[in-house]
Amino acid sequence: DSSRQTNLGRLMETHGRNLMGHAYKDPITSFIEFQQFSVEHPQ
Repeated sequence: DSSRQTNLGRLMETHGRNLMGHAYKDPITSFIEFQQFSVEHPQ
């Protein structure tokens, strides 16, 4: 999957489950949720 090759994709693969728990699936499917999480938790 080419989305995992990008900087954001690698970041999401590395930290997605830790940050989003069971809601994280993969970089494409979880992008909107990850974006919303980032806005709500800017730190």
